[in-house]
Amino acid sequence: MNPKQLGAQLYTARSLCTTPAETASVISALGKIGYATVEVAGICEIPAPELRKMTSDAGVTILSIHGSGEHVIDDPQRVADQAKEVGCEYVVTSNPWGLDFSKKEAFEELAKKLAKAGEVYRGAGITFCYHNHSREFIRYGGQTGLEILINSIEPGLVAFELDTYWVQHGGCNPVTWCERLQGRLPILHCKDFIISKDSTPTMTEVGNGNLEWPQILTAAERSGCKWFVVEQDTCPGNPLDSLRASYDYLSAKFFKA
Repeated sequence: MNPKQLGAQLYTARSLCTTPAETASVISALGKIGYATVEVAGICEIPAPELRKMTSDAGVTILSIHGSGEHVIDDPQRVADQAKEVGCEYVVTSNPWGLDFSKKEAFEELAKKLAKAGEVYRGAGITFCYHNHSREFIRYGGQTGLEILINSIEPGLVAFELDTYWVQHGGCNPVTWCERLQGRLPILHCKDFIISKDSTPTMTEVGNGNLEWPQILTAAERSGCKWFVVEQDTCPGNPLDSLRASYDYLSAKFFKA
């Protein structure tokens, strides 16, 4: 593993990306920290040429764009075109809408929708990924929701962006799931898990929590993971400070030049 595989999810710093000028400043800061690539989500609207210039000026690439299901799944050709405009290889979606997850049929329906959209992305040369939260680990008899998706969708249509925090939050082991996604795990979301003093599960900087990073990263790499992206939905202070702390930990221990 090398530093060129480390990325940052811009959603982490969304509060600092409300204007194009702010966003350019954040991307520049991430490049100076050492991040090689960024995922686009949660920022203000920026024309593709301007966004590409921002990242180029900062010395980083655009890895993926994230979008809500109603756009990414229902209008895949338009989103694939957007991905090409910004020059990224991946499109990611999560938080499926309008489905009753008290029933396993919700995941069966979602699998069909993802596969249909995946056909369009594959035809456009884009890798389509699904990002989990904890609801994917609801059990329906002998299967979790994520197992239903994995078993129902052809591997070439949908890959997975596994989020370590949400796997743990769902009561599962991130190491096990990295192993189970052999060949279908191009991107890992690195996010640590800690219990606060009031016993609340809390997101924290990578290396500050309870997850076993040596085992997680080794398992992900063995499964073919190419990109390791830091995301922290909530930060205790300036999001850039949290992103720097995670980068420093990962680069010092695992991603050495």
